Amino acid sequence: MSSAKEYISSAGSFKTSISPAVRKALIKFWGTEDIVDQPEILVELGPDGVSRINRIGRKSLHEIARALDSCGYLDSSDSWLFKGEY
Repeated sequence: MSSAKEYISSAGSFKTSISPAVRKALIKFWGTEDIVDQPEILVELGPDGVSRINRIGRKSLHEIARALDSCGYLDSSDSWLFKGEY
């Protein structure tokens, strides 16, 4: 039986799956909240493109990959990250 915490995090949107700091960095870079509402853009950019965003380091990149994976945008967060060899 899964816990409520697991259900909430797996049922949440990408926007709620990332930390406020990461969300703020993405919004600041794009200039609009569209990026957290359309995370497929981040998938297309890949880890190399996302890592070029100011304030997105290795830990934030892993957080983004886990959130994309848990929301169903990736087959595997590891395979996405290894495209950029992080």
